[in-house]
Amino acid sequence: MPLKVAKTLWGVPEADDPAAWDSLFARIKAEGFDAVEAITLVWRKDPKLFKSLLEKHGLALICQIHTTGGDVDPKTNEYRYCTSNKLHDHLGSFVKLAAEAASLGPVLINSHSGHDSWGSGDKAVSFFKHALKVEAQLGVPVVHETHRQRLLYSPYSAAELLAHPDLAKLRINADLSHWCCVCEHVFDATDPRDDFWPSTLAAVAAHCEFVHCRVGHAEGPQVSDPSAPEFGSELEAHCSWWRQIWAAQAGRHGEEATLWAEPEHGPPPYLATLPYTQAPVSDLWDINKRMAARMRTEFASAMKDAATAAAEAAAAEAAAASKAPASAEGKSFTESYTFGKYGMAKVVAPPSATPPGAAPAGGGSFLAGALEREAAAKEDAKEAAKAAKAREKLLKAVVKEGGKKGVEIEGASDMGGLEFFCTTIETPEGDTELLQAAMAAMNAQPDPEAEDRKGCSGHVGKMIFSAGVDQLAMVAYVPEDKAAKIDVAEWMRAVLEGVGGKVMMGPPKPAVSPQGGSVVEAVVAAQPDEGHFPIKDKDLSMAAAFTFLRSKGAFPDDEDEDEDDVCFGDDAFDNIDDL
Repeated sequence: MPLKVAKTLWGVPEADDPAAWDSLFARIKAEGFDAVEAITLVWRKDPKLFKSLLEKHGLALICQIHTTGGDVDPKTNEYRYCTSNKLHDHLGSFVKLAAEAASLGPVLINSHSGHDSWGSGDKAVSFFKHALKVEAQLGVPVVHETHRQRLLYSPYSAAELLAHPDLAKLRINADLSHWCCVCEHVFDATDPRDDFWPSTLAAVAAHCEFVHCRVGHAEGPQVSDPSAPEFGSELEAHCSWWRQIWAAQAGRHGEEATLWAEPEHGPPPYLATLPYTQAPVSDLWDINKRMAARMRTEFASAMKDAATAAAEAAAAEAAAASKAPASAEGKSFTESYTFGKYGMAKVVAPPSATPPGAAPAGGGSFLAGALEREAAAKEDAKEAAKAAKAREKLLKAVVKEGGKKGVEIEGASDMGGLEFFCTTIETPEGDTELLQAAMAAMNAQPDPEAEDRKGCSGHVGKMIFSAGVDQLAMVAYVPEDKAAKIDVAEWMRAVLEGVGGKVMMGPPKPAVSPQGGSVVEAVVAAQPDEGHFPIKDKDLSMAAAFTFLRSKGAFPDDEDEDEDDVCFGDDAFDNIDDL
C-alpha cells in the first residue's frame, strides 16, 4: 500500500509568486513529493496557471479551506482566518469554499471547520451533518482538521463527535500536535491520567484519511526541530500515533488504497525565532524534507507490523479450524430447541450440515421452517414500523421548520411590503412531498390557542428550495390575488431554464392555503459529471427566481438589497438541528 506525501506551501515564499511556480513545483517533484497543499490565497492568484503547472510536474493538489476565512482584510491587509462563531456563517462559507476548491480537481479538501465554542453539542453535529451532504454532492473527499479554534480542537470533544451515530462517515485530518498544545500535555497510554487516550486514538484512526505530521509539545504545536535530542520523546510519541493511524487505514481500505500524509512544520510564529532579529532557529524547508523521510520509514514499519499481525491472525484461525471435525456426517450431533406459538420442537442436525437460512434436517424441520418464516415476517413488519416512525418524525420537523419560516416571511412582508419571497427549507433534503408539506405549513393560519405563531404567510408568493443528495427540489406558490402579476408555472419554467440540466416540472395544482392560489413543483437531478450539484444548483435557482421577480416588478430592484440577507438570514439555519 503506497503512502503519498504532500508538500505544504505554507511558509514557502515562492508560493505567492505565480512566476516562480514552475521552478518551485519542479523542485518539489524532484524531492519526491506527490502533491502540494495550498490555501485559497495561493490558487486564487491564477487558478488556471496553478492547475496546469501542477499537472505539468505530475503533482496532485490538496486544497485547504478555512470556514469564515480565506481572504484578506482590506483595512489591515492581514489574512482572515476565522471571523465568526455563528453556525449559519460557517455553513454558508463551507459550501462556497468547498465548491470553489472542488472546481480545481483536488484529491482532498482539508477544511478548518466551524468554531470551538460549539463544543460537541447540537451546532457541531449539525455542521458536520450538513458538511457530509455537501461532500457527497461535490464528489471530492473532505477531511476536517483537528485544529485549534475549530470544532475538533480538543481530544475530549472530538471523541464525542466521532462517536456520534450520524457522523459515522466523517473523515478527519489528524494534526495531533494541536491537542498537545491545547491540553498542555503529550499523551501517554501508560499513564493512568491518560486512560482515555487509547480509545480516543482508535476513534481518530477509524475516521482519519489524512495526517499532518507535525511534532508538538506541551507548550506549543511545534517543536523547534524534531531531530533535536531534547524532543526525542515527543517525536517518538507522535510517530507511534501515526503508525497506529496508518495501520488502521490499511486495514480499512486494503492494498489498492492510497494514503495521504504531509510533514507540516510551519513558519513563524509556529517556528521559533531569536529575539530582536526574529531569525528562525531552524531551516523550515530542511525540517519538512527530513520529516518526509522519517514518515516513510515509520509508514514502512507500520505496514510491516500490520502484515505480521494479519499473518499471525490467519495462522491462529487456520489452527483453530484444523482442530474442528473435518465432516459432521455420521459424527456428533447437537440438539437445540425452537420456541414459538406452536410450542416447543426438538431440532436435531449436524452442526455444519445445514446452510444458514435452510430448514434443518431431522424431526421438526417443517415446523422450524414455518417458525423461521414467521420470525422473518415479524422482522420485516418491525422494520416497516421503524421506517414509518422515522418518516413521521421527519414530517414533524419539516412542518416545524416551515411554520417558523412562515412567521419570518410574514414579518419581512409586514416591515418591507414584500409580496414575493424565496428561501430554503433544509429538513426535506430534496424530497418534493416533504417540501410541499413545508409550503402548506408556511401558509397555514395561526392557531389562536398556540403559544407560538406558525405559518401566517399565505398572502405572500413564495418559491422554496431543498437540496438533497440526488436532486434539488423546488416548490413555487402564488396566492390567488397575485396570480395576475406572477404566473406560477411561468416563474418555475424561468428558473429551470436558468439552471439547465436534467429537470422535471409538474403541472399547477391547487395550493393548501387559506388564500387559495396554485403551486408547482419541480426537481433538478444531480449530475456531477455535468457540473450539476444540488447545493450549487440551489444558489443558481434562487438567483434565477429573484431575477424573474424583478423583471416583473414583483421584487425590489435595489442595488443595496443583499440577497444573502433575504435567503440566508441569521435565522435561516436555526432548524438544521432537526436534520
